Amino acid sequence: MSNLVRLLFLCGWMTFFTTLANGQNFGLDSNIVDYGNPKKYTIAATEIRGVKSPNIDLSSLIVRTGLTPGLPLTVPGEDFSLAIKSLWKMRLFSSVNIVVDKILGDQIWIGIEVEELPKISAFAFTGTSKSEDEDMRPLLDIVGNVTPYADFTRVHIENTVTDYFAEKGFQNAEIDVYAKTDTSRYNSVIVFIDVIKNAKVKIDKIDIAGNHEVSDRKLLKQMKDTRMRTQFNVFYNNPEDPITKADFSPKGIVNILSSLSIDNISDFVAERAQVRILILQNTILIKQRWMHKILLLIINH
Repeated sequence: MSNLVRLLFLCGWMTFFTTLANGQNFGLDSNIVDYGNPKKYTIAATEIRGVKSPNIDLSSLIVRTGLTPGLPLTVPGEDFSLAIKSLWKMRLFSSVNIVVDKILGDQIWIGIEVEELPKISAFAFTGTSKSEDEDMRPLLDIVGNVTPYADFTRVHIENTVTDYFAEKGFQNAEIDVYAKTDTSRYNSVIVFIDVIKNAKVKIDKIDIAGNHEVSDRKLLKQMKDTRMRTQFNVFYNNPEDPITKADFSPKGIVNILSSLSIDNISDFVAERAQVRILILQNTILIKQRWMHKILLLIINH
């Protein structure tokens, strides 16, 4: 009797190894993918792991990858790479990886492992006024606890804020965007936007060359918003020290001119720009140079 049991046991093991050699695994996870020999499978299930945000729908993500259960899949093939690219385009994840969980016959189980980018829970400005904050907030298009924070988000914030102040004349504004972990929320950050506006850049002079269609005065009139200023008025009437008739005498003029210094001239021309417009066959070239640099060259010379 014992010999018969031993014989049956040995036959069972022989049958088991034979079925493995023939590619049948009776529910065992083979996890064997021959990347040198493409094979067609049917997707049995697709699982996404690593998503914590409640506003991300897992079913929609699976549909977006194209790895929907029931569809055919060739491994190796381009389906996995296309699925990864599709998820990257969403700009929600910092890493995406696809693995084969198991293979049973012609059925394949897919696992998609992702790591979410941190979400912006709040953001704050420094160096700006309340009205400027209110103007810029809708321009940034940041939704609390939804908008992810990454390099592309930081660049978007910097460019938006820079453009906003440039339109207001602050061409040399310095923008610094950085994030700190929000310890009160999972995988969240608070974004800080530090702004140093610096002095406004004003137009000192506009030169127009090559214009033969209309008068320069008419063109300059259309640019009145630039508030071009080309003269330095040494006789600025200070309310605390008003100009009198005596100031216009030869002695008075000498006293005023002798009171001028490099510093108060620099205060006038600093951050003012010269704009030169050259019109060539309907092509307009605009050149800009800073008055304070030109002044320094003259002084050093």
